[in-house]
Amino acid sequence: ALERHDAIVRAAVESHRGVVFSTAGDGFGAAFWTPSEAVAAAMQAQVLLAAEKWTDATIRVRMGLHTGTASERNGDYFGPTLNRAARIMSVGHGGQVLLSDVTAKLLVGVGGEGSIDLVDLGEHRLKDIAGVERVWQIGSNRFRPLRSVDGHSTGNRPGPPELLIGRGDELDEVMSLVTEHRVVTLTGAGGVGKTTLALSAIDAVADKFPDGVWWVDLASIGAGGDAAPVVANVLRVQDQLGSGFAAAVASALVDQRLLLVLDNCEHVLESVADLVAKVASQCRGVSVLCTSRTRLGVVGERDLVLRPLAVDGTESAAFELLVERIGRSAKTIGDSERSALNDICRRLDGLPLALELAAARCRVMTPTAVAARLDERLRLPAGRGSPLGARSSLEGTVRWSYDLLSSNEQAVMARLAVFAGTFSLEAAEFVAAGESMNAYDVDDALAVLVEQSLVDRDGDRYRLLETTRAFAHERLSELSAVATVEASHVAWVLEFVRATRLGLRGPDEARFVSILDADWANVRAAFNRSLEWDDPTASSELVTLLFIEAALRRVEGLDWIVSAHERNGAIANRHQHELIGAAGWAAWARGSGSRALELGRRAVELDPAPGTAIDRVPQWALGAGLLFTGRPAEACAVIEPILGTVASEPFLDVVWHYLFALASTMAGRDATEPADRSERIMASSGSPMAKSI
Repeated sequence: ALERHDAIVRAAVESHRGVVFSTAGDGFGAAFWTPSEAVAAAMQAQVLLAAEKWTDATIRVRMGLHTGTASERNGDYFGPTLNRAARIMSVGHGGQVLLSDVTAKLLVGVGGEGSIDLVDLGEHRLKDIAGVERVWQIGSNRFRPLRSVDGHSTGNRPGPPELLIGRGDELDEVMSLVTEHRVVTLTGAGGVGKTTLALSAIDAVADKFPDGVWWVDLASIGAGGDAAPVVANVLRVQDQLGSGFAAAVASALVDQRLLLVLDNCEHVLESVADLVAKVASQCRGVSVLCTSRTRLGVVGERDLVLRPLAVDGTESAAFELLVERIGRSAKTIGDSERSALNDICRRLDGLPLALELAAARCRVMTPTAVAARLDERLRLPAGRGSPLGARSSLEGTVRWSYDLLSSNEQAVMARLAVFAGTFSLEAAEFVAAGESMNAYDVDDALAVLVEQSLVDRDGDRYRLLETTRAFAHERLSELSAVATVEASHVAWVLEFVRATRLGLRGPDEARFVSILDADWANVRAAFNRSLEWDDPTASSELVTLLFIEAALRRVEGLDWIVSAHERNGAIANRHQHELIGAAGWAAWARGSGSRALELGRRAVELDPAPGTAIDRVPQWALGAGLLFTGRPAEACAVIEPILGTVASEPFLDVVWHYLFALASTMAGRDATEPADRSERIMASSGSPMAKSI
């Protein structure tokens, strides 16, 4: 394939009086007499490369053009002009041709008006080049943002990890594996520190991935669930025409050079393995780092088994971690305390999470007292140092920490198990309060849980680590309160989405997007629960409230709509017409116009009070389906009655007037009034999303 690529590019260069003066790897350096000839060669090469019937691999080429003087020596060129051309090329994507501002200006008027279609991509900072460069693109094809210093996405990697202790060799090995291999998995027992090591590793290698480091926490997915939609949602990748999210992610990442980190894979191993296999086979610039209790089992995978920390004396890594987490200096510890702390390390098999929990107790008890109580609790048959011993040490430590809590604190910890991912204080108060506790009691209990390291706090967000969450859920089951607390969680999510939905339509849209991002895992969990319970009202309302989000930003939401419709579309309830309308839109988004029209008509027929449905989803599905399948006059008849019924929601008002103007134009009618009306509403709404229409 590379040989054929070389022949195509070289022929295109030479056919336009160009000279190939250098080759490096699979790249070419070529010089031309004029900018127009350089552009013609680039366009010819792109057309031929796109038309080629590749058998082994699809070749996509990025090109950068700049004009200036250069120094020649022995048939080669040198100097700042070449450096700038190379930097412009480096920020592009496969299939894209980029020009510097000086080259674009030299092309104006060349070859007749409109002969070269240039798109202004704005000013960008290029690596190692002072100032900014205005970059232009040939043709109007859509590509991802440029990989410039200020233009490329840096991913979503979490903030700096906590201090890494006793893992220097493992950190070096992970860094080496990630930069040399496409798929790397950190394996080991729960609580051994896989996530912490991964965070430290990606912080160290981030600059090697120009398209960023993307972190996806899979802990919030139910056992056996599908990881691909969650990954797609983080990457903002849409499932095109129902091809499946794994295939869509792989297709979207073909031209990327990024690191994808999948944390907590063990309970969704099959779907993760399928996704990673597709990405590894199709995306040569993508590396994947996974944390899991077992290997994925995909071709080319390299794994690093993480063992508990060494516990050999007071100079050991386990001892250092325990002392650091207690918040003490090793110099202030006496001999008796030192002996007790060393015993704690041995009893807990050097397991980092168990040491964290013990450290919390050492802040309120003497190390000697903690060691004695641990010795009573952890007399288990498994030998020290074995995987079972480490697991038993952790489970025993969590149970001991739980048993030392008050009854209110135990109840709150158990109820917090229903949250997926992180949660806010207000959410904890709503879900954990009950007949015996008010919000203030929940606040007090949560403070103790944080102090005892049973709940992790990051700013104004809280979370249970997966190990403690699983233990807490077992306690909730023992209290026979799972259904009640899960119902409270679903109720809170519904209230949260109702309020957040309105904020997403206003001038403070960006802040509300972040708010929804923070609790998206909880929204997912609530939807899945309502679906499992066969609760058509809750599941239908939830997906309808999120209809626009699913259409524009939350790609997995389209799957939710389809699932809810398949399960509950035939069940009469107050949201049935809205659910069917949303399913119609989802069908249209996936390329089935006839199905969209069928569902849209059904939804409008069931609408008990036309024009009052949430987001006018029935009319949206039918009107859009008619409009984009070539029936603009019929679309006008559906859309026109909606105009003015959404005046309290400027974003929707803009959308409906815009759709009516579009349908009127296509139907040969005067669209001036609705177009002007849409523009006036947009200008006064302050909504970024409305302005984008």
